[in-house]
Parts: sequence; C-alpha cells; structure tokens
Amino acid sequence: MTLKRVALEIGMGTDIRGGDYTKAAVRALKDALWHNSLTVATVRLFEGGLEIANEAGTDKTVIAQAAAIVRLDI
Repeated sequence: MTLKRVALEIGMGTDIRGGDYTKAAVRALKDALWHNSLTVATVRLFEGGLEIANEAGTDKTVIAQAAAIVRLDI
C-alpha cells in the first residue's frame, strides 16, 4: 500500500522582539495543531523563516510557517 495524505494543517508563529527562530517555529506548529486531535510520531524540521530588522538594527521580528501533514498507509 502507499501512503495517502489524509490531513493538512497550516499555522504561523512569530517572535516579535526576541528574534528566536525556535520560539516562532514552536508557535507555528502549535497554531497548526490547535483545533484538532492529531498525534505526532515523527517530526522533520527544515530551516527557513522571515526575519525583519527594526530601523535601528538592534532587534528583529521572526515569522515561521508550519505544516502538519498526516499520511496513512491505506
């Protein structure tokens, strides 16, 4: 049998003042999983995101996207 995608949840997370990519990514995944009861056995991470510096160049905002995909062997 082949794996068939049965669910896709997408979320966004930010770290407004800290510039912490991990915090933004965790918030994005929580956003993606917030309204369902999916359980996750395997997680794969890919580097990426959007970084926006403030005008003084002393701080940044980080935006991350997350997608939770469920595939079943059916």
